[in-house]
Amino acid sequence: MRTKRITAVATVLALAGGAAEIPLGPVGSVAHAQVAPIPQDGVRFGQVRNDRGTWRAEIFFDKTMVVSTVAHDFVPPETNPENPRDVQVAEIGDPVFDIIPQSSTFTVEHYEQVNRRQQLKDTYEVVVTTSISKSTSGHNAIRLSYELPDVVVKQHDRLSLAAPGKGSVYPMPLDGGSSRYSMPYLNTEYLGHVRVHNPDSKPVGKPKVLVTKDGATTEPELGADNSFPVALGTTVGEYTIEVVPPEGFATPAKKTIDVASGAVDRDFDVYPITVSGTLLDASETPVQGATVAIAGRTATTDQNGKFTVVKVPAGTRDVFIGGTPTTKARTVRGVVVSDQRDNTIELPRIDTKPQFGDVSGRVFDPDGNGVADVKVTAGGKTSTTGADGMYSIVDVPTGETTIEVIAASSKYVRPTPRKENVTVSGVSDVDFPLELKPTPTPKPSTTTLKPRPTTSKPTTTAPKPTTAKPKPSTTTTTPKPAPTVGSVAGKVTDPAGKAVPGATVTARGANGKEFTVQVAKDGTFRLNNLPPGNYTVTVDVPTGHVAPPPADAKVKAGQTVRLPGFVVKPEKPKARFDWDRLVVKPGETQVIAPKRSGDTTFVPSFRTTGVTQVSPDGTTTQLPAEDRWISVEKDGTVVARPPRDAAPGEYRVKAKDAAGQTHTITVEVAQPVPMAKQHEVRFPLIPVPAGATRQAGRPRATVTDGPFVYQDRRVPEGARFDVDPAFASWVRVDDNGRLTFTPPRDAKPGIRTIPVKVTFPDNSFRTYNAEVEVGDPLFARTTDLGYEDGLSVQPGHGLTVLRTGASVLPEGTTFEVDRSEPLDGWVALVNETSGDLRLFAPKQGGDVQVPVIAYFADGSSTKLTASVRLSTSSALSTKHSPSYADGSAAPGETATVGLTGTVPAGTTFVVVDGGGLGNVGVDKRNGSLKIQLPPDAPRDTPYTVTVRVRYADGSTEEITSRVTAVSDAARFTPQNSGSTSVRTGLPRGAKLADFDHAGWDVAYDSATGELTATPDSSVPAGTVLKVPVKATFPDGSTKIVEYPLTAAAPPETKPQQGSSESAGWIAVVLGALAAIAGIGYAVFLNQDAVRAQLKQFGF
Repeated sequence: MRTKRITAVATVLALAGGAAEIPLGPVGSVAHAQVAPIPQDGVRFGQVRNDRGTWRAEIFFDKTMVVSTVAHDFVPPETNPENPRDVQVAEIGDPVFDIIPQSSTFTVEHYEQVNRRQQLKDTYEVVVTTSISKSTSGHNAIRLSYELPDVVVKQHDRLSLAAPGKGSVYPMPLDGGSSRYSMPYLNTEYLGHVRVHNPDSKPVGKPKVLVTKDGATTEPELGADNSFPVALGTTVGEYTIEVVPPEGFATPAKKTIDVASGAVDRDFDVYPITVSGTLLDASETPVQGATVAIAGRTATTDQNGKFTVVKVPAGTRDVFIGGTPTTKARTVRGVVVSDQRDNTIELPRIDTKPQFGDVSGRVFDPDGNGVADVKVTAGGKTSTTGADGMYSIVDVPTGETTIEVIAASSKYVRPTPRKENVTVSGVSDVDFPLELKPTPTPKPSTTTLKPRPTTSKPTTTAPKPTTAKPKPSTTTTTPKPAPTVGSVAGKVTDPAGKAVPGATVTARGANGKEFTVQVAKDGTFRLNNLPPGNYTVTVDVPTGHVAPPPADAKVKAGQTVRLPGFVVKPEKPKARFDWDRLVVKPGETQVIAPKRSGDTTFVPSFRTTGVTQVSPDGTTTQLPAEDRWISVEKDGTVVARPPRDAAPGEYRVKAKDAAGQTHTITVEVAQPVPMAKQHEVRFPLIPVPAGATRQAGRPRATVTDGPFVYQDRRVPEGARFDVDPAFASWVRVDDNGRLTFTPPRDAKPGIRTIPVKVTFPDNSFRTYNAEVEVGDPLFARTTDLGYEDGLSVQPGHGLTVLRTGASVLPEGTTFEVDRSEPLDGWVALVNETSGDLRLFAPKQGGDVQVPVIAYFADGSSTKLTASVRLSTSSALSTKHSPSYADGSAAPGETATVGLTGTVPAGTTFVVVDGGGLGNVGVDKRNGSLKIQLPPDAPRDTPYTVTVRVRYADGSTEEITSRVTAVSDAARFTPQNSGSTSVRTGLPRGAKLADFDHAGWDVAYDSATGELTATPDSSVPAGTVLKVPVKATFPDGSTKIVEYPLTAAAPPETKPQQGSSESAGWIAVVLGALAAIAGIGYAVFLNQDAVRAQLKQFGF
């Protein structure tokens, strides 16, 4: 009993003042000294036990809290102790630490108290990791760590980590310690996750996590999946977690978590910082195709001028806007990018560039034939028609422009100028028909011709003689004119250096005049007769090739410009996307990617523009945007998610690519797959003791949705559940599919299969098998317990109420007063192992009903109630005062103590406290006690036995008897003598104790026990000297015995035989003889005893 009391004190101290350096449990080896840790707020205690073959690590709660993570520590014993009676704590390397796998799946059972009984509320499958930790006392402990999905527990709830069949395999705490060497820590360690939502495939940096508590910040290391461990090492307080994101990502909000509640989600989502806006020109027209760059990140504006730049670092940034064919480039400085997911900025209007277009047409005569060498002008630029009458004027400013013929043959009438709106796309077919000038009519002549004569005189001629001297002949040479033209030469080949058949080369002068030549078979070309000036030389290539960039040439008269070779590359095939017909069923999800051909390096950019339903008669219906269930992703992937009520038939989804081309994809909705075929429903397996009621958790389903399989999903809302009628007497199911089992008390243990029909919202149905493990009945249902009734106690007095029912309790049964109910001034204490109740009544008050809960090792419990009344002044207990005298007995012997006083008829007696003795009996009718002392009973230390007296009216009182194992020393009675000498009768070895005996000569013979004290003359006659003698008796007890010796006067005469003095000792001897057995025959029978008596008196 002493040991138990020490343990109780240690526990009280530990609970009252923190971790106390007091050994828990029986006093033993120093290695077992265990500091008693205080369970964290909300936890009553934790324990590890063998529950009829099921190994359990359990946590009991006394308040509502949220459990997110569990670290359950317990101290295991060594595997092979040298002394089985002195088992030590296991050291590192002991095989006991390797028995439970480092990572394995367990079931956590959540029990709640319903109508004062523990009932299974839910089950969870968890992955448990084991490690080695240190207990509060520094002992090596096994740590079991696992996560729960933020489970809400309430007062009296219990979480039980169960391993069926491992009760005798997995280790127990030291000394079978149950809760003494076991301690759970909640919400102090777990894994959080940082999910970085990267919008593209470009790598990003790793985030950092900072955990701050009590001003100290730590940085846990992130795993490959950006998971991070948090180990607080404490069970109280708050801590803060913050994430430092990679550059270009927004910082998520900090999270402050209370260790006890653990209710905050510890995962973080990190999204990129985006900057969005709309780019408009000065006329408020959206600018398409402009590059917007911020901090090295770029985006291109769409047809609406909209852009979104992703992964932009926060801060003050410059925004660069690239030029387009119609707008100028610009840099906008000092744009603030906030550390947030979405930033919308306003940019200034962009200046437009001067725009130009080409004007072309034909000049022809009245017969429709082209007229060459006609000059046509537009926008200050002029072009001359060719032999076919065609002209082309390049780089004409956009807008309304006058186009006119400014020079033509004089025989033509100059046509009327034309006004055209020139765009960047140019304007063509600006034709001019020419009309001939009219021919003038000749005027009539007024001149009269005179007639010539018809006869003439004959003429005669004679040569005249030459008188001039002949001159010498001279030859004159005409000088050659200076060259007025030049030429351009070069070569056109493919990348392999071969000629490109069909290629032509054109030199275009600043005035727009073009000169074209066919490339020779060897790839060379030469453009001759080019007036001096600047030319742009271009290569026109056949289909399937890409023209090389143009080259500039400055032609001088009489010179040939040789250009670098033109390389003509084959044209890349254009990217092509084709989609097969996609077939999907209502309620499913189907995905199809396009088949790509041509340029596969092209980065696609699709967007959904519309979804059309095609009826059987061919009519089409456009689906509203909010009702579309088909989408085309940016990469062209088509995702179809028709709802369960989608009408079967053909649907067409249209998507535009970046070039504005529209693509149409056909999706066919087939007849729906029955939900019963899509869902594989699993009901949780739970153990249920026979005669008990337990409810399983919700069923879960594996859902097959087209090509996707989703694990651990809820059964669809609206599903109906029906239990096979053969089991309806003890199995029922609610609307959520939770099965409640109440197997009969006589049900045989084992696993039972229960068919359950599930009807889904689409009215398809299927029967699934649920299982339940029926176990032995709970102790709470098979153990009869109660309390005595009809008792009363006087105000201000105490009373013991004995538990009734089962005399032998199941192992591990404990009792506890339910403190949740008020006792109105009464004080109640219960013996944790026996269940007996000790009550102390208030001086004023009323009757009381004390609730006591009995907890059994199988997890069941039952509630008992003890009813006690407050006695009145007329109660029999106030009119009688029985009592016990103190008793004694030798160790191992029995003392009988009778009742003193009278009691009325009908009074009964019962021992309520044996005072630490194991064999105490009372006569229930007369109250006589028989108390057996143990052989090792301590000498002269009383045992107090408490007996409850119950009178016929139910009133009670408690009386006590003190029983002592009397030592030899206590029983020894010294012989007194008035003389100066005495035979002490003390055991051999006694000796005088120190004392003042001035004037006396004191001597003691330890062999004979004779004590003498002779006074000197200074001691007056009649002076009494008390002589102390210390003796050790056979039973080991010791005692100092005082002997009074008296100084006598000196004798005057010698006493004669028969004197009164002789009569004195004779009387003593005779008295001794009489004490032994009387005179006569008794003396003969007791010769040895007589001799001993005589010897004591010196005979």
